[in-house]
Amino acid sequence: MKEKLNPTEYQFIKIENFDKDVWRNVIREHLFKLVSAFLNDNFSVKKYLIDTGDKKIYYIQKYDWVLGTGTEPKDSIEKARGDNYLGYVYETLRSVYQSEVKDQVDRAFVETSLDVAEGLSA
Repeated sequence: MKEKLNPTEYQFIKIENFDKDVWRNVIREHLFKLVSAFLNDNFSVKKYLIDTGDKKIYYIQKYDWVLGTGTEPKDSIEKARGDNYLGYVYETLRSVYQSEVKDQVDRAFVETSLDVAEGLSA
């Protein structure tokens, strides 16, 4: 059986001409696609996300400073050092889905109002 490795034991490699901003944009773009596909296939999770309202979403992961907060669950969120891209993606998609739900409710209201108005004029 393979021994579990500790991420703090890895050595970093210097990559020439590495542009952190370009790489982070690529990560964000693919993360949006991945999470969106996951939510479109999992209605109950999508509904749960919509129901979170406007709460801040954090991906608490000690060893991930890009997708997560770079903190442990026991740490205060004020200690977060990471970019929390996964939390950001969930929050952004939640806003999109909440707008879609609001638009559907608004359309249903208008259609119902038109039906009622037609019934009154008949």
